[in-house]
Amino acid sequence: MPVDELSTFVCDACGYPRTGLPAEGRCPECGAAPPELVSGDRPLENRLPQTVAERTRWRLVAVGLVLLIYCWINGMRVTFVEDMGALTLAAINVPAPKVPVGAMIERFINGRPGEWGVAGFMAGLGGLLALWLITEPAVVADRHESTFSLRRLTRWYATIAIGTCAGVFVVLTPIYVAADIDGRWVVSLSLLLGEAVPAALLYAWLRSLAIQVNDRRTAQALMKCMGWVPGVMGLGVAIFGFKFDLEGLNKWVFRALAGSYMALAISVGMYATAAMARLMISLWRVAWGTSLYGFFKGAAGGWIPNR
Repeated sequence: MPVDELSTFVCDACGYPRTGLPAEGRCPECGAAPPELVSGDRPLENRLPQTVAERTRWRLVAVGLVLLIYCWINGMRVTFVEDMGALTLAAINVPAPKVPVGAMIERFINGRPGEWGVAGFMAGLGGLLALWLITEPAVVADRHESTFSLRRLTRWYATIAIGTCAGVFVVLTPIYVAADIDGRWVVSLSLLLGEAVPAALLYAWLRSLAIQVNDRRTAQALMKCMGWVPGVMGLGVAIFGFKFDLEGLNKWVFRALAGSYMALAISVGMYATAAMARLMISLWRVAWGTSLYGFFKGAAGGWIPNR
């Protein structure tokens, strides 16, 4: 039976509920020592972490969200600088794990990746690191968690898919030539499997986190993102894949379609980013026991006035 980890004590090692056990008693499931409790008065009805391990886990998740948004912004900056042609459309979407392709493109064109290409590659790896932090397990070895749980699928599918795509791009760098029809389809398939699917899994996991911290409004927004985000990514990949066919039919049709896609992608991107920011604020209170305003006010030493 699933346990609400913010409303009861659980073993840090295996996740066994400690309700009714002596404070100093070991876990009857795995024999681990009792978890270290957070100091201070933190009643259960406030839905705040009760143990140091729980608090650390939620802090890692909050840091992961900040890192994901930061890497997404940096990746967008790289996208507008590099000469990627129609592939730029497919890269403009929402905060999510990205396939790091910039350095590979520059390696083929100029012989070695430049500063922007390396920056894009590092932004892609940073986004993957953020996903690992966001999917931090609640306990060391949860025996009640399914092998194909949403958390594990989100973490491992994105890692394997993005790693595989990056490896293929290293070996087959010429697929980035815009005029290469076969190359376009290899890139399109890589973006669908390496970005759209991990994004859908990520937003589904973020929705589950919002439910855990009792943020229903954010959970509803993230549920919409579960469909909108991969849909926008798939549309961008389709425009890139059929670029030459659309331009051959009518270049103004292609331009109108590209402009409409940009409007849609930016709208969904802002909606998804706002939902992620709302979740980050909720997680901040859970992780640090105070609001974001209160945290910075305390860090500023009273320089910020009272509201």
